[in-house]
Amino acid sequence: MNARIHTERLATSDEDLVHFLDGVLREDTTTSIAEDSPLLFGTGDDVARRIVRDDAGNVVSHAAARIAVWRSAGVERTLATIGAVATATTHRNRGIATAVLHDLIDDLKQRGVEIAVLWSDVPGFYEPMGFTRTGVELLVEVPRRLHGVAKSTLVRPMEPDDLNVIAEIHAGEPHLLVRSASDWKRLVGIPRCDVYVLEAFGQVEAYGVVGKGHDLGGCLHEWGGPSRHLPSLVGGITALRRESALWVMSAPWRREALAPFTAMGLEIREGVLGMVKALHAEIPKNLYLFGLDSN
Repeated sequence: MNARIHTERLATSDEDLVHFLDGVLREDTTTSIAEDSPLLFGTGDDVARRIVRDDAGNVVSHAAARIAVWRSAGVERTLATIGAVATATTHRNRGIATAVLHDLIDDLKQRGVEIAVLWSDVPGFYEPMGFTRTGVELLVEVPRRLHGVAKSTLVRPMEPDDLNVIAEIHAGEPHLLVRSASDWKRLVGIPRCDVYVLEAFGQVEAYGVVGKGHDLGGCLHEWGGPSRHLPSLVGGITALRRESALWVMSAPWRREALAPFTAMGLEIREGVLGMVKALHAEIPKNLYLFGLDSN
């Protein structure tokens, strides 16, 4: 590889990088990667980035990682989610992407990051670098109007004043990637990210998120609140949408919340959470990230 890897802090006006990434990774959608992965395009110290440019200064390869705190049963670990891995077609098969990722991972290690996570349809590319298919997510396809909404409950689209309550509900999960108020505002602003709340006796007690930019369409990929509310949440959301069915994704410790769906004869499937690499610590057995955490 003749190109040189650069460490660059993203400028808010760095449109050439975003244009390059959209051209490689978002050819089939009008949603920019900077819109559907906003936390990966921050300008602070919580983002590590590697860029390769050619002699003319054009971007030819890129990878970035967002560094955050993963909390489990009161224990905190530093975790990085890697995304926006892309190489121009004219510069592929030269080892550039591999070198970029190795350099990025070395940087994460120096920063004390303990675990790195990414999502990919080509796991074979990342396995030689030490990433393994890890973790479990539960999935069930629920046909439209299969389940109604319980009396005294109401499901509606989120309003701005609901965001603090939603954040509090999420913070009660036993295992989670910590989000700031600013993170929440940016995440719920992602295009085609529909957030719903369930009210019980006039109080918001649960929430659900369907879609995320170009990804996860028709999938309730994140939800929170008492497990007893999930059937009503799903029933209320499907009544507000046009899909013939809604895929429901759930954390493995919420398996009991899916019992009403199995009682209806629906099949619970197990999927893989993502590709994970241990940097300074063993991979936790209970590792799980919610849909809005993905890059």
